[in-house]
Amino acid sequence: VTVDSATMTSVGIRLAAVTSAPASALAVTGTITYDANLVSHIGSRTAGRVVDLRADLGDVVRSGQVLAVLESPEVGQVRSEELEGEALLAIAQENFDREKRLETQGISSRKELLDAQADLRRAEAALRSSRERLRVLGAGHGNGGEFGLTAPFAGVVVERQVTRGEMATPEDQLFVVADLSRVWVLLDVFERDLATVRLGQQVQVTTTAWPGREFAGRIVHLG
Repeated sequence: VTVDSATMTSVGIRLAAVTSAPASALAVTGTITYDANLVSHIGSRTAGRVVDLRADLGDVVRSGQVLAVLESPEVGQVRSEELEGEALLAIAQENFDREKRLETQGISSRKELLDAQADLRRAEAALRSSRERLRVLGAGHGNGGEFGLTAPFAGVVVERQVTRGEMATPEDQLFVVADLSRVWVLLDVFERDLATVRLGQQVQVTTTAWPGREFAGRIVHLG
């Protein structure tokens, strides 16, 4: 069909570039929760009694901050072995140095020097073993049987399930620390709407707590 300009004007025909109509937004419900990569459930690696609490619910803590101090017979025993190992290492080192001087002067034999060196190496290995056991128990620092539970990263104490004087075991969860600078929103999407959802898609979140405000997010996982 050919229409001249005069006819187009008289009947009200206009020319315009074709554009795509915006798709309607998909509204779904959701639940705000911690970022699973930024939350830590903290407990003791050995049985012990809580002797001091240094963090409470809602406290902002830094990485490595002591949350509670526990007292453990196992830690006390290993720490005693560590002190004994330090003393034996000092004696072995002194004996080795003496044998080395005597061997240089021709007074002591090579065999006696090697025996002293072997004793020194055994003392060093025993001390390293004690310190490694303390590290595995999460008790690298402290005195006697006492050791501290520390925060693995900076965040907020969102749960505290322990009181002073209480016994704790490795199965107990004593604290939960979460970094709340970023959170997850778990969206409930119907199966019929899954075709409209994709990774990297931008999302606007509204909450009843802050009516009228929108929070920007991005889809990072589909399950």
